[in-house]
Amino acid sequence: VTWFSVDTSSRLLSLKTSFDGFQCLEFTQEHASLLDCEWFKELVRISQSDTGGDAERALRRGLYWYFDAQADTSIDMKFVKYWSCIECMFSISKVKVTEQIRRGLTALLSYGRYQYSKPEDWKSLDRRVVGLYDLRSLAVHDAQHGHVTLQDVVDVSKWAAYILMEVSMMISRGMEN
Repeated sequence: VTWFSVDTSSRLLSLKTSFDGFQCLEFTQEHASLLDCEWFKELVRISQSDTGGDAERALRRGLYWYFDAQADTSIDMKFVKYWSCIECMFSISKVKVTEQIRRGLTALLSYGRYQYSKPEDWKSLDRRVVGLYDLRSLAVHDAQHGHVTLQDVVDVSKWAAYILMEVSMMISRGMEN
């Protein structure tokens, strides 16, 4: 399990590892600028607050699932928990939830500030989102396991991270719901 921590008095970013995870990250001095990123400051502020509107509450729930996925050792459970992080942002109503998640995720990844994907790649990204959401549904609703690959987990974890960054920036710009 690998996680980040920030010492509030020194503002030093640390990488801690208790288990050889999927990715090993080396941090250099140039990575120290993370503490100055607007989205990072907003995520820290929101995570340490108990107040705020719907958007901030959804972001806190998403952060919970993201960190819980980081700590899990089961590839299938990591996958489901990253999806839970994403679902916190797009499960706005109980009607057409799958469609809301698919369209919201694909739109933010394609047109968001950090542009994970190019808009012209919308169709291929949309197919990948649908395929991986189907795998998530098999895990959650049919209790299947062993059908998720490491690349599937890597993709969904990246999507979840981008969504957390995008939503934190929207909140910093005034989004409340």
